[in-house]
Amino acid sequence: MKISRFEIDFLNVEDADAILIHFYDEHDNNYVVAIDAGRYGDGDTVSKFVKDHYHTNVIDLAICTHCDDDHYGGFIKMLEEQKKNLYKGIKINSFMINDPGKYATADDYKYYRLNANVKDKAREVYDVENDKNLIEMIDELKIKRTEALSWGGNNDYSFFDGVFEILAPTQSYYQSLVPSLRNDLIPYDTNDSDTDDTSLCYGQCLSPKLDATPDDTSSHNRSSVIVMFKPNPTDKFIFMGDASESSFNGMIPSDRDKMKNATLLKVPHHGSHHNLSSSIINLINPKFAIVSAKSTKKYFSPRVKFALKKKGALVCSTHINGSLWFHHGIDGREDEYGPASFL
Repeated sequence: MKISRFEIDFLNVEDADAILIHFYDEHDNNYVVAIDAGRYGDGDTVSKFVKDHYHTNVIDLAICTHCDDDHYGGFIKMLEEQKKNLYKGIKINSFMINDPGKYATADDYKYYRLNANVKDKAREVYDVENDKNLIEMIDELKIKRTEALSWGGNNDYSFFDGVFEILAPTQSYYQSLVPSLRNDLIPYDTNDSDTDDTSLCYGQCLSPKLDATPDDTSSHNRSSVIVMFKPNPTDKFIFMGDASESSFNGMIPSDRDKMKNATLLKVPHHGSHHNLSSSIINLINPKFAIVSAKSTKKYFSPRVKFALKKKGALVCSTHINGSLWFHHGIDGREDEYGPASFL
């Protein structure tokens, strides 16, 4: 597949993530990929945007980076609408989502003897308040779902002819995190050596305060999917969900190398200083860095902004600019969803 033109929209859903990639192949067929969909109430925002701006009611592929509701909640709302009325709602054709139930066994947890019970409990990390569960809804609607894991560059696990690739997590790294995901299961004490950080160092220190900040300890965030969109040989766009330095260190070295000198980095965890370091920024060396945030008071750290700008990245955030639009070969827009401006 050759991409003739594309656009990327970072929707303003405050301290949540909802990213849409709309692209055309050499035959002028167009496709839509959604990377996260914000919280439950943001599902309507994502659906309306796809219909109003891309003039379609189809999302070809939805990628859920991890099991926090500010990333997966909107997908549940969209699937509710898809179930009610296929022709008015958005139809999602396929999902990439990691299923903790696939890797949870009764041997890992106290008070459980049956693997089936453990699998159901492990999946509760994808629940929302109205007793809906994302994985159950995907299966109920018979939507194809596959694991969002890196297989070390095996082309069988890239998609759209290699235009998109999952760079993290590996199956072994994800499986090591499953017992510590937040649900009612109580794991047995185990050796945590598989998830110990192995300090990697790339280039100069961009911010001593940033590098001294402890790594994000959330297993949910550490389990985030890292996606690369490579529409042509010279551009690559890296989307990190809420991944942390531990996620980065847990990658296959060849997958880390693919992140080098990126066109754009979607900054993890709304710009939190617990999720980036000089090493990560030096390796990725992005021309542009996008933050999805509500304000600088909750997540977006001045340390992160300083380090990215010191490396030469142009930084912008949805809490300043609103929704952000990047495009190549796409005609301009006449509404509020215009090109990004930089901090």
